[in-house]
Amino acid sequence: MPNEIDLQAANQITQPTSARALRESLKHTQSSDSHLRLYLNLGQQFFEHGWGIAASTTLLQSLCTLLSAQHALLAIENSGKLVVYNQVGQTLPIGTRIPMMGILALMLKNPVLLPYMKIKMLSYGRMAITGTTIA
Repeated sequence: MPNEIDLQAANQITQPTSARALRESLKHTQSSDSHLRLYLNLGQQFFEHGWGIAASTTLLQSLCTLLSAQHALLAIENSGKLVVYNQVGQTLPIGTRIPMMGILALMLKNPVLLPYMKIKMLSYGRMAITGTTIA
C-alpha cells in the first residue's frame, strides 16, 4: 500500500542529534515553507488577475519582506536597456532607463559569463593577475 511505503520512508529520516542540528533543521524547514507560501500566493494572484502593476507591487513587497530588504525595483529589458517597471523604497523612479553596460551586461547575458581571475605570486612579493571567462 502506498501509505505504508510513505510511513516507512518517514521512519528512515534521520533525526537531529544535537540542539544545534535541530535549530538548523527548523530554520531550513521554516525558510522552505515561507518560500513555498510566497510562490503559491503569487501563482494564485497571477492565475486570477494576470500580470499588471498590482501583481508586480505584490511581488516586490513579498520579496522585500522575505529578504528583509527596504528597497527594490523590478526592471524589464527593452532594446538593450532596463526599464524600471515598479519600485519599492528609495530607488530609481518608474520609467527610468538603465543602460546595460559593463558587469551588468555580462550578468544579464544568457549564459552568464563571469570573469575568472587567477592571481600568481611572483618573486619579490609581486602579483600577476590573469583573466579568463567562465561559462
